[in-house]
Amino acid sequence: MVRDQLSEQVTTLFLQHDEFAATVHDFYSYVGQVVARHPAFLSTSHPTPGGQESRVLLIAKRFRS
Repeated sequence: MVRDQLSEQVTTLFLQHDEFAATVHDFYSYVGQVVARHPAFLSTSHPTPGGQESRVLLIAKRFRS
């Protein structure tokens, strides 16, 4: 009985992870499409307060290519 509960919980956890990963992928694909529609945005550096380019923008560029 405990083994069945544990198995069910582990299965649920893996299914949730897959769904979350798919959602993150969809988000960055969408951001990549938005960035692709605005080429000037890609050619301009958009630094964060720390002086580095935004991680969201970097990842979106990767999904775009």
